[in-house]
Amino acid sequence: MPSLRSSTRAKLLIVFPVALIIVLVLSGLAFSESLRGMLYLKSKVATLSPRIGTPCLKGEGAFCNQNYECPAGQVARGLIVNVDVHEEKPSLAGFGLTCAEPNEVFKTTEVGAFGDAFGGKVYKERCSAGFYLSGVTAYTDDRRNVGGVSRICRRYWPVEEKKGGNVFGSGELSEPFGCKEGEFVTGVKASFHRVQKDDGSPDTVLRNFRFYCSEMRHWVGTPEERPDPRDPETRK
Repeated sequence: MPSLRSSTRAKLLIVFPVALIIVLVLSGLAFSESLRGMLYLKSKVATLSPRIGTPCLKGEGAFCNQNYECPAGQVARGLIVNVDVHEEKPSLAGFGLTCAEPNEVFKTTEVGAFGDAFGGKVYKERCSAGFYLSGVTAYTDDRRNVGGVSRICRRYWPVEEKKGGNVFGSGELSEPFGCKEGEFVTGVKASFHRVQKDDGSPDTVLRNFRFYCSEMRHWVGTPEERPDPRDPETRK
């Protein structure tokens, strides 16, 4: 016959794992509830937008298809551009992004081909609160070379787009480029040409760029891989 002590020990070995499982389940539910209503990015699945600009010209000073992506889970909140003067017109000399977690307001990260290593002056412009970068309006004089941009920002829900009033660079013709509906900018693939001016300062020309786009979701529980549940008819 088993002793009372061994019987008690056996019961404890059964009860403890069950209790641990219950605690873990309740903790998981509490964590999930704490995230309810938050936004998140499906950043592991990213697509590329159409290319803006001309193919990269290989040779001395050419930097083709350089990748600049927001940290995992972050989305672009605004543009960063270098603008220089070429052929007596302001033109894009660098391009980057201000990134942040979708639920974050103050903490940001900057990525891209911009800054002191690029020609001209740096300009930064962010989307309004609650909006995220979804693309740009590109400006050109010859339908090939991109000479300027202005931001396009989108709100997740209710869906709304806002176009920026400032044009960085120049161009008589314009066309919108960016992520498809439900997606937002999470990075940029850029090509540029860089040499030095006579005074030693950088002289850069932005050849082209494309956006990395990721779908944003509203956390109503544990994230699922099913299609976006929002009715497309209500998003028009």
